[in-house]
Amino acid sequence: MRVLVTGARGFVGRHLTAVLRARGHDVVEADRGAHEDALTVDVTDALAVRAPFDLAEAESELVAGF
Repeated sequence: MRVLVTGARGFVGRHLTAVLRARGHDVVEADRGAHEDALTVDVTDALAVRAPFDLAEAESELVAGF
């Protein structure tokens, strides 16, 4: 299953993506910071946030608001 994890580079997100991959899932990572293997998403832009959700069959939202 393709799973979108927002906040994928955070403490919980890193561990969740590792577990999902170990269980054979295809993980789409989204994060607000620039990372080589993650989509950079501006969580304040509604259109930018919507696009990654179209790539996944399931999602886990781990975005912290500051």
